[in-house]
Amino acid sequence: MRRYLEELCIDPPQVLASPLGVEAVSLGAVRHALDHADRDLFDFHAAPSH
Repeated sequence: MRRYLEELCIDPPQVLASPLGVEAVSLGAVRHALDHADRDLFDFHAAPSH
């Protein structure tokens, strides 16, 4: 991955292994679902003024 990014980027980002290991995808999916639920349940918008 580092070599690929070095070919594409002038200043490539640092690439490191995640400490989450094989659980990274599952935890990311759960976090995404929780963020979605939080937005749907608690993101109140101001009522339009008429």
